[in-house]
Amino acid sequence: GCLILPFFKLREPLMHPTSLSSLNEFASIWCCIENILLAAASEGILGVTRIPMSEELEHIKKTINHPDNYTMPCYIALGYPRKDAKLPTQKVINIEDRIHINNW
Repeated sequence: GCLILPFFKLREPLMHPTSLSSLNEFASIWCCIENILLAAASEGILGVTRIPMSEELEHIKKTINHPDNYTMPCYIALGYPRKDAKLPTQKVINIEDRIHINNW
């Protein structure tokens, strides 16, 4: 397996953007994460993401000593599935119950 810690550079606090373009880095890193997962899947490698909690971010900062103006949006775990892995059954959803036209 493999654990990836993706980082991106913040120009300003993520939760206090001054303009819409202030969020470009945040949007871009998630596009990169999606592409990593798609590339892995095309090779038969499964991937999952998990958003870290505040205390985990503090631990990561202490452990790898990344610059203060960088942040990690998620963990990415990659690996090949076990040969005897059981896939969950996908839940069947009636589309008519979910799609509404011209009303809520």
